[in-house]
Amino acid sequence: MRKVILFFVIIICVTACGTKRKNVFTNLDCSKYSYILDSLGYIQESEEGIYEGKLFDKIVSYNKDIIPCLIEKLKDTIQTNIRYADSYNYTHSDIALFLLGYESITKCPIYIGDILYKEFKKDFLKSNLFPFEQKIMIVFFSNDKKTNYNNRLRLYKRMKKWYLRNCKG
Repeated sequence: MRKVILFFVIIICVTACGTKRKNVFTNLDCSKYSYILDSLGYIQESEEGIYEGKLFDKIVSYNKDIIPCLIEKLKDTIQTNIRYADSYNYTHSDIALFLLGYESITKCPIYIGDILYKEFKKDFLKSNLFPFEQKIMIVFFSNDKKTNYNNRLRLYKRMKKWYLRNCKG
């Protein structure tokens, strides 16, 4: 009798452990947004540095459904023609990061600066640069390619975890 009970306990434990917790990223299909996501480098920016135009309006029209795909785009290092201070070109990842800061898109305030600071606090404290764009330069452009990419992956993981905890909860 004990062996039968033990057998069922083991089966229940294996089943419980083997069941993957599903979330919005589990079966994510960004193909319906691929045209938009692949066009991030063509987004229009006003003189004040605010994104606008047809592409921005299209992203806003998708409501919060496009947010997980923008988070996935944080791993994309394809360069755009958008230049920052004659120093470097933004990547699709950078544009996606900036877009995630627009509450009109996310419908859930994502505090990008706070998330960046929590993840890269040591890097920021080493430098005396404080504006947001300079912080991005420190972690995504001023290191070797591997470190820059690994920093993007760190941000991706932190952003994904933050989104699941605070916006999809």
